[in-house]
Amino acid sequence: MTPETLSFEAPLPLGAETEGRLSEMLGKVYQYCVANRSEGTLGRPDVTWELDLRARSFTRPEKLDGLAFTPYVDARKEVVGSHFVFRFPQRTETYFVRERVGFTAIQNYLTGNEFERTFTPPLPEPIAADEWDRWGQGVTAEICQRYETVIYPRVIDTLGKIAARRPEHPLEVMDLGGGAGQLSELVCAKAPAVSRVLLVDRSAALVEKARARAARYPGRLTAVCADITDDAVVRGVGGSPDVIILCGVVAQQVMHHAEGVRLVRTCHERLPAGGFALVPSYSAALLSSREYETMGFTVHNKTLSVIEETARGRLLQTNDFYILEKG
Repeated sequence: MTPETLSFEAPLPLGAETEGRLSEMLGKVYQYCVANRSEGTLGRPDVTWELDLRARSFTRPEKLDGLAFTPYVDARKEVVGSHFVFRFPQRTETYFVRERVGFTAIQNYLTGNEFERTFTPPLPEPIAADEWDRWGQGVTAEICQRYETVIYPRVIDTLGKIAARRPEHPLEVMDLGGGAGQLSELVCAKAPAVSRVLLVDRSAALVEKARARAARYPGRLTAVCADITDDAVVRGVGGSPDVIILCGVVAQQVMHHAEGVRLVRTCHERLPAGGFALVPSYSAALLSSREYETMGFTVHNKTLSVIEETARGRLLQTNDFYILEKG
């Protein structure tokens, strides 16, 4: 029996009537692109929204397997055009229109298996190492709050799903780049199937805070100060992790692409067959699902989308959340 795919529910349900409306919308978007196609482009590409629709029955104007949508921006990051790639079963059609086209509605109804955002170079330089000593303060306070209220609970949910596959096997978790230990402590408090958590972070200031949290869970939570970009550290520290958490680590603001690739490959080596790596991030992810698959992971989930009540109404909020299983 094939284990159930580990992914999150879509923010809004997709009934037959809604599916019909979305299918009609896709048809209108396609016809608009055909009628307003430009031969040239403006500006530079920004984030690309990749939609895998093969599991859906969107059939206007005909069956559509996938769609990629990229806004193009000028030097001020103002949108000056929109690039679309329509993937049909037997062909691909590409269009650029010199207008801003809003296209987010379908994301509300898709799970993380169908939706991924990718970013184009050049990427920003990572934040200086000593800046992480002040995590949760100043400009990172709001980001920290989002991790704690939105992303961390999904990590706990995912650990529960992983544990349910082998209820007789307590999980060992390695939290790489775990900082001051907020997530590790939450795992100890909310994930009873986890027997041990090892936190590793290179910031001595944050690890000191993590050790204070670890004192509340003697023998269950351990914090170590070490550089997770050092392959020897990831290979040598701790016991035999079933799950490696890379929360907010493999992201553009944290490390260079080559570092991210090397780190995840080392994690793949460290995990047993059937082990998992969880890679959520608030800022843009460094690696794509194709890169994870090349390393030998099965990608169960790519995106975490939730609808939040804000001063501007109900808004779709999106973060990357990769759930990776070693085959």
